[in-house]
Amino acid sequence: MVRSLLDGNIDSSQYEDSLREMFTIHAYIAFTMDKLIQSIVRQLQHIVSDEICVQVTDLYLAENNNGATGGQLNTQTSRSLLESAYQRKAEQLMSDENCFKLMFIQSQGQVQLTIELLDTEEENSDDPVEAERWSDYVERYMNSDTTSLELREHLARKPVFLPRNLRRIRKCQRGREQQEKEGKEGNSKKSMENVDSLDKLECRFKLNSYKMVYVIKSEDYMYRRTALLRAHQSHERVSKRLHQRFQAWVDKWTKEHVPREMAAETSKWLMGEGLEGLVPCTTTCDTETLHFVSINKYRVKYGTVFKAP
Repeated sequence: MVRSLLDGNIDSSQYEDSLREMFTIHAYIAFTMDKLIQSIVRQLQHIVSDEICVQVTDLYLAENNNGATGGQLNTQTSRSLLESAYQRKAEQLMSDENCFKLMFIQSQGQVQLTIELLDTEEENSDDPVEAERWSDYVERYMNSDTTSLELREHLARKPVFLPRNLRRIRKCQRGREQQEKEGKEGNSKKSMENVDSLDKLECRFKLNSYKMVYVIKSEDYMYRRTALLRAHQSHERVSKRLHQRFQAWVDKWTKEHVPREMAAETSKWLMGEGLEGLVPCTTTCDTETLHFVSINKYRVKYGTVFKAP
């Protein structure tokens, strides 16, 4: 029957019906095999003839030499940067087409295939109103002469900064000036000795809207060694100092706005005293220490209510 099909003596529909009569529902494997082979050959022909496919294949071969196309699971963390760079290159190369990420995971004699569709589309804004608005913004940003005199005077009188930030900035400026006067440039170099930093943050600009988009899995970090240990050592001192400042502000506000009678009534209310219509209960106040600060913890224990029959 197969030879007759290949020789052209029977057509494909007759061949399919004959297989269904012989193998019932299991015949689909036999009469779809030729279609599967045709699809595979067509895809292989497309891979070797299409320009994008050739570029993707060359990219894979080049990245394979760099060890960015996979490996053992226990070394995945060491390859993460290389694999991310390889993925970004593939996304840029196939920005106008669907880009799929295929992963073969072999574990305990079994192989799993995962297919992920990567998002390579960018949100391009073609709205002329928005494009004009962004172009005006860029023009004003690049040209500082367009700022009116009234706005400059207003900003000089009322700068758009929080007072605490201004105090910190001025304090840093005074400290920097004092350091320059005393000639202690070596202290700044010494303060950067135990600092680890990495500049890997990447961003992209959309030319039509001038919007900035950060690249996924790119970041900057700075870590000062022994900073966590020193933070633990100073945690108690800092907590007590901040609590004392807050408690001083509360005491000052209470002295100005809360009379003694109101404070006494509040204390009675917390202890459940001097009020009618409450459920019989017993309130206790215990002093505990939480985060190096003494606090009052109130506990209420309700009694049994007996109703007359």
